[in-house]
Amino acid sequence: MIPLCVPVQHPTDPERAKAAGAEGVILVGDPAVRTACEKCDLPVHGMRPAACLPGSVQLPLVPPSTPPSRIILPPPVPAADDTRSMESIKAFRLRVVEVLEGIAAWAEDEGHTVCVGSRSDSFFEGALEITEVLRAVGSDSLLYALNTYDAEECGDGLSGSTDICGDILGHVVAEDRTGGARAVPGQGEIPFDRLFEQLDLLGYEGPVEVAATPDDWKGAIEHLARARP
Repeated sequence: MIPLCVPVQHPTDPERAKAAGAEGVILVGDPAVRTACEKCDLPVHGMRPAACLPGSVQLPLVPPSTPPSRIILPPPVPAADDTRSMESIKAFRLRVVEVLEGIAAWAEDEGHTVCVGSRSDSFFEGALEITEVLRAVGSDSLLYALNTYDAEECGDGLSGSTDICGDILGHVVAEDRTGGARAVPGQGEIPFDRLFEQLDLLGYEGPVEVAATPDDWKGAIEHLARARP
């Protein structure tokens, strides 16, 4: 069964996550919170370090003692100069590929999997743009992180996004959409039962991360649990 996870970044978060019904966690920022997760018997299904592609990435992305993990990174962010012409855009994409090649080599050596996302208001808006770059690197340690809001907002839709990224899908963030705005799962219009149907067709076995603040965890988890087969 696909585990429903919540992002935790403070030592008190894992206990609240457990009480809300979370089946796992995504560590955000401080990896020391892992100890609090272990005390609550909550498995860590991923880590989201502070990094910005391609400019502020420093290896290692996580401490050397970290066990093999799913590491989630945001979409690459260009500077103003990177988009002033077609030539600069091409140079930016090549720089992104070069940085991802270094990350992939490190991940392969350490046994990690790195998942890179797209965002509807970024340079890499949908699944197609970023997966083209990920596939250009050609590493099994480099996968795609799907966000349901961004999939709907950029026009790909859930079916379109999963069709595009199916063979390299490594992480899913469940975020709802209402009137074009981001919302907690269950407070918008996205049919999450369809999401789980798509994931089942793909044979996806990774986590689904619940995009919500601690106060909304319980309701969001319950909504997604009802949508999950």
